[in-house]
Amino acid sequence: MPEAPRRPTPVTLACLFVGFSSLLVIVNLMAALSDWGSLAMQDGLEEVLTTEPVASLDLTMDQLLGYLRIAAQVVIVLAVATGVLALYAARGHEPSRWVLSGLLVLTSLTFVATGVAGLLPALLAAVCVSALWSRDARRWFAEKNGRAVPERAGGRATGTVTPPSTDPFAEAPAAAPVAQVDVPPPGPNQRPRSLELAVWLTVAFSAMTLVAGVLGGIGVFLGADAYRQALEQPGMAQDLVRGSGWTTDAIITTMRVATLSWIGLSLLGLLAALWARTGRRGGVAALFAMCVVTLVAAVVFLPLSLFSAIAAVVAMVQLNKPETRAWVATVAGRDHA
Repeated sequence: MPEAPRRPTPVTLACLFVGFSSLLVIVNLMAALSDWGSLAMQDGLEEVLTTEPVASLDLTMDQLLGYLRIAAQVVIVLAVATGVLALYAARGHEPSRWVLSGLLVLTSLTFVATGVAGLLPALLAAVCVSALWSRDARRWFAEKNGRAVPERAGGRATGTVTPPSTDPFAEAPAAAPVAQVDVPPPGPNQRPRSLELAVWLTVAFSAMTLVAGVLGGIGVFLGADAYRQALEQPGMAQDLVRGSGWTTDAIITTMRVATLSWIGLSLLGLLAALWARTGRRGGVAALFAMCVVTLVAAVVFLPLSLFSAIAAVVAMVQLNKPETRAWVATVAGRDHA
């Protein structure tokens, strides 16, 4: 019985990310719809009514809430469809890949139109589309759907070169076979530049985030009273607290949780990077997983996490390069020898 083709890792991660993001959108919008039209929501939309281009439409609060409710329901339906398409694309369903890619492209363009805050989600959607249409992904989808597998780019003819015959009646020589050219792996002690870039990029951003998290933690934990007084003083801060519907203690608790989360992620990122530098498969997989976790966390902590998310994307690309995979396979072979 022939062995089933193995799904490429980028396809798996892209489908998981799209499915998880769709689930988050559904949960958040369903929670918002359950409390639709609350005073906190109306306070937050007051400024929207006076800002162009909404102000030129001369809408009332009830009309704006009605239109936004319809938009939220449409987004929920699209999120459900996107999650289902991601599930089928992960199983090798070709039409699902096409439709999912189209939805992701439209999503990316929509996020770009929203401004700076939408750049990271747009970038993530573009990365997912790229993963679904990478060379390995195209080969896997072709194998799953029984089509001819496209040849790998970069192949070159091998063998002895035969000079052309001078006999006009001689048969044309058969074309030399095209051999698949694999990237030669570096020596066991010579790390590829792609892996070094992924490792040191992770170390740099993890170290910076760790320092910022420790400094922020000192302020949030040791200077909680100062934060509380600043949030409770009359002015813009107090208005923001009231408009959010949160209490001062809840905001401080959230800041503490966020600070501890970033410190923990930074430490895990440093450990994963150092482990990956040894060339062990587990270390590279752990570093790749930390990059995925960073991207998911970055959506929550925008815009502070924008550059960390970009660094995570760059590291993921470097870890998936052929020279990195070849060197990791060389190290694994040496360990089993």
